[in-house]
Amino acid sequence: YTNGEKYANVSLYKEIYTVADWKVMATKNDQNFALMNDLSFFGQSDYYIDTFNGTLDGRGHTISDITVNKSGMYGVFNNYYGTLKNITFKDIKKATDTA
Repeated sequence: YTNGEKYANVSLYKEIYTVADWKVMATKNDQNFALMNDLSFFGQSDYYIDTFNGTLDGRGHTISDITVNKSGMYGVFNNYYGTLKNITFKDIKKATDTA
């Protein structure tokens, strides 16, 4: 550093407002994302993300109403190697669940 020079560490996030925005994560799976609203996946079947290596900051929001009906899947991510923080998952169940 030279005299008076300052350093800023900045992380940029793609903002997720809708289910359609969520689906972008499947194609940009090594980037940073921030959830800007609660998301309900009621009636949705193509929300799965095979592999995710980025960061998902839920910013205190909730992802809900997911019925996992894809064989071999037990959640929204098949392989998750990134960072997941500040997020709540609610009402997640397997299609065979009756409760």
